[in-house]
Amino acid sequence: YRTLDVRYLGRCGLFCPGRFSTVRWSTRASTIGKINVTAAADALHLDYRARTEGDEWRPINYSVNLITTACNLGGVRKWFECPVANCRRCVAILYGGETFVCRTCRRLTYPSQCLPSWERSIMKAERIRDHLNLTPGIFNRVVWGKPKGMHWSTFARLCDDYRKYEQVGLTGLAEMIGYRR
Repeated sequence: YRTLDVRYLGRCGLFCPGRFSTVRWSTRASTIGKINVTAAADALHLDYRARTEGDEWRPINYSVNLITTACNLGGVRKWFECPVANCRRCVAILYGGETFVCRTCRRLTYPSQCLPSWERSIMKAERIRDHLNLTPGIFNRVVWGKPKGMHWSTFARLCDDYRKYEQVGLTGLAEMIGYRR
């Protein structure tokens, strides 16, 4: 899906009322999609063409509300309000199609949600290895050493978590390849 990211649009300065811009999506040298965006005081007006398989291109025009929230240390953060009437969720990214809507309305999942639990455990173990400055790869030998500045209680918790995730991940991997003791 094509995406509109409120953070990217903000970095490009597209929230000034009256500002017009074209957002393009491309692969290599060819443009595969574009959308015209016009900023209003508290909304973005989207103007583009869409079609379903085999149908004719038709113009689509609508506005997406912008919600502003205060940050803890000052300043404000902008969010899209999902344009689906019964959703109205505040999100950073909208996913394209007939209309640009939030991840929940588009019924999208994160890639890790499609993985088996043992593979997610290996990913968690790898994140801990990275956090502890260990050599990547669950099959590499672990030489424990507390990173400078880390509390001993944090180090002990991470070591315990690593052993737990490693055990679950390797057991699941062994079952998947049919390894028997």
